[in-house]
Amino acid sequence: PIFKQILRGMGRVIDASRHCAEQALETYPYSVGISTGGVAEVFGTNAQDECILLRERVGLIKLAIRTGSDLVPCFIFGNAKLLSCWSGEGVPFGRTILESISRKLGFALILFYGRWFLPIPRRVQLLGVKGKAIRVEKCKDPTVEMIRQAQDELIAETQELFDRYKHLYGWKDKRLIIK
Repeated sequence: PIFKQILRGMGRVIDASRHCAEQALETYPYSVGISTGGVAEVFGTNAQDECILLRERVGLIKLAIRTGSDLVPCFIFGNAKLLSCWSGEGVPFGRTILESISRKLGFALILFYGRWFLPIPRRVQLLGVKGKAIRVEKCKDPTVEMIRQAQDELIAETQELFDRYKHLYGWKDKRLIIK
């Protein structure tokens, strides 16, 4: 909720509903950036590997096909280093309880901290990369096969993008887990 207000102050931000995103793509000459992870990705993060939720998320694929918008894979190296989070570790059933409550609330109920144990991001160098656009044909009622094909292309391009640039960030041995 706080982050939403910060983003709104920086420029054009719309609600994350399907209706608003579809309207923006059909009405305005803008791109829509969607972070697929949400609450589930926060609770699936680990220190050894980078983890993103993309296999379980088909809403953005449907949105792209319905509006005829390209899918452009992007990845930000170092993003997970900006803030640390405590999501119930060390407390019996703490993680499970917090995850359950977070899903009901619609946002992650965790403690996050950065510099000086405050919610101020650490000074971390980030590397943002963008892959090639995946063209989709506009169709108001996409089939399961159309969705699966576009999703497979997006996953493959995201994996290739990560593998191509991870050495520039010093991550020779890190893996990208796409759930």
